[in-house]
Amino acid sequence: MDMTHSISFITETAPGLLKQLTEDSVARWGIMQPQHMVEHLSVLFYLSSKDVGLGVLAGPEKIGVNPDLVNNDEVFPRMIHGVGLKVGETESLRFASLDEAKQKFLKGLNGFFRYFEQHPDHTLVHPVFGPLTYEQWLRFHHKHITHHFTQFGLIAE
Repeated sequence: MDMTHSISFITETAPGLLKQLTEDSVARWGIMQPQHMVEHLSVLFYLSSKDVGLGVLAGPEKIGVNPDLVNNDEVFPRMIHGVGLKVGETESLRFASLDEAKQKFLKGLNGFFRYFEQHPDHTLVHPVFGPLTYEQWLRFHHKHITHHFTQFGLIAE
């Protein structure tokens, strides 16, 4: 997975696929509803575009993923349990609708690229993987979007 491909996927492919997601879309696995998934992706874009002073909340081994996941071609495993959530629990919704969540997702995506245009050598902390460079965040977002878009059938398995 090269950077050019990841940039194209995140900026062009993902927004196009996101348009296909509706409130009636059903997950192939997991307990998230469509709006939960979009808001979840948005939170990670937010964390990758601002230094919010967040530390590592749980290491990769705690949630059952390879610590080197952001540096290799391995895909996210299904049924990863969110940090700080109990089994069978989802985060509370933040936005009034799926459409608003989609708008926040796109705003976060653009904010991510703007941040690293201005701060190309910075690292920002991921709550599981720790400090990540721009390239590592790109790989993470590409894999993370692919994981959840596959979950909702927007990308074929």
